[in-house]
Amino acid sequence: MTAETLKRGDGGAGAKGLRSVLVLVGIGFLAMFASSFIYRFENPSLIMRTGHGGGAAMPAEMEGLMQLMRQLQENPDDLNLQLRAAEQFMMMGAYERAEAFLKKAEAVAPNDPAVLNDYGIVLYNLDRPEAAKARFEKILAADPDNHRAHYNLGLLYKYAFKDMENARTHFQAVLESDEADADSRKNAREEMAPPAR
Repeated sequence: MTAETLKRGDGGAGAKGLRSVLVLVGIGFLAMFASSFIYRFENPSLIMRTGHGGGAAMPAEMEGLMQLMRQLQENPDDLNLQLRAAEQFMMMGAYERAEAFLKKAEAVAPNDPAVLNDYGIVLYNLDRPEAAKARFEKILAADPDNHRAHYNLGLLYKYAFKDMENARTHFQAVLESDEADADSRKNAREEMAPPAR
């Protein structure tokens, strides 16, 4: 994905305020890091991300996030940096913070599948399944074979809406996808299996 930027019309006056907010976010991150790490380790997300990393944030990644925050201070309107920041907060389970970056990213790139996918994941984890569903369906409207959107919709139908019929339809689409990797197919197959008795 190419980096896109928003145009600023305030002559940079808002940049100082944004820098202050980003510094506070960094400080807040340090305070919540330990509890977030434990929470994410014990409660992994059910949703498949786009592949910019995985697993819970590790101590070495803390410096990476701080570097990312510094880059955002210098380029507060950079879409790629916003998406990377959102994904870092998602990996820590800080979905409210991730949503702030994704709102801005979606305003700039409303049809970008990576933005829509990540935003759908965040909305699901914020217990807003209808809004999450809308993001995943928007991906499929543009790319009917997107296996990540199908998988995420399958999970959404199965767990949030308790609608296994629609869930199976989406999991089957993952199994039939030429783009889906072996793990995605395995996970879809397992999600389709009847519960063990």
